[in-house]
Amino acid sequence: MHANHTRVVLADPPDCCTKPKNKLAHEVILVHRGNCSFTTKAIMAESANASS
Repeated sequence: MHANHTRVVLADPPDCCTKPKNKLAHEVILVHRGNCSFTTKAIMAESANASS
């Protein structure tokens, strides 16, 4: 049996409409809804090295 653990971190800024200030290493980033599109949030999270 294999168990994988992935950290979940809160985005900074919380809405993730701009590139997060977080230093990520493949963690899952948790973002608030609103203020920009889901596509923008995904692009910004990816640019910060968040895991999918």
